[in-house]
Amino acid sequence: MQVFSDGRLLVGEEGGRYWFADDHTNSHFHELKTLAKFTSLTVDGTTLYGIEDAATAAYDLVKGEGLWISRDGGREWRRYQQRG
Repeated sequence: MQVFSDGRLLVGEEGGRYWFADDHTNSHFHELKTLAKFTSLTVDGTTLYGIEDAATAAYDLVKGEGLWISRDGGREWRRYQQRG
């Protein structure tokens, strides 16, 4: 379980399913939809950061691999692109 800076909860389970509180009372939740199956998901303030990577070290790329960011509670995700 993780807490957003506004008090809403993010609850997860093994297997990559997560539920996000609809408001700060944390009495109603909706399942978080993601564009990739994250191997890790964390909260910083009100921003979600998800990482999609292979569960074990491999040379094969994983579809959707990389860092994904949502600033609106998981409604929209964008893949982080390093600026060069």
